[in-house]
Amino acid sequence: LPEVCTKRVELIREAIPTLIRAAILVNPANPSHLMALTAAQRAASALGLELVPIEVKARDDIAAAITSVATRPASALVAIEDPLVISNAKQIAGFALQNRLPLIGFTPQAEAGALMEYGADIRELFYRSAAFVDKILKGTPPGDLPIERAVKFELIVNLKTAKTLDVTVPLTLIARAD
Repeated sequence: LPEVCTKRVELIREAIPTLIRAAILVNPANPSHLMALTAAQRAASALGLELVPIEVKARDDIAAAITSVATRPASALVAIEDPLVISNAKQIAGFALQNRLPLIGFTPQAEAGALMEYGADIRELFYRSAAFVDKILKGTPPGDLPIERAVKFELIVNLKTAKTLDVTVPLTLIARAD
């Protein structure tokens, strides 16, 4: 998760080279968010980008959080996966688009109007999971199976949203998109 969030910060900056301040949605109840936030802030600092954490603790916080980002001088939004954020992916993408905030998140958000998505290829993860299930069903004890990290990642650029937000995504970034 920290590596994915770091890459999202790098990609949103690459998509909008003039970006100087971005917000990042953080659920303080999720312990993994502290690691992801620290890594993302380190990457942002190296890029000369200020990264402002915006807390969302419940579904009812989302609209107010995104509206507060739009009224602050932040010019983009970064999402970190979390059950709350995942279950409200379309709502977050919709509010970001409504408030003219370029958002980088995960696949359902890109499908719902986020500017970009970067993350592990979910289809590949399910395929690998099936291979593990197959080995277990054939008698391999689960404790004997190696831990695997995602190796295939995808980048989606939503050109319709880019046009709506008047963002000219560099061709080098579009060429790398899946």
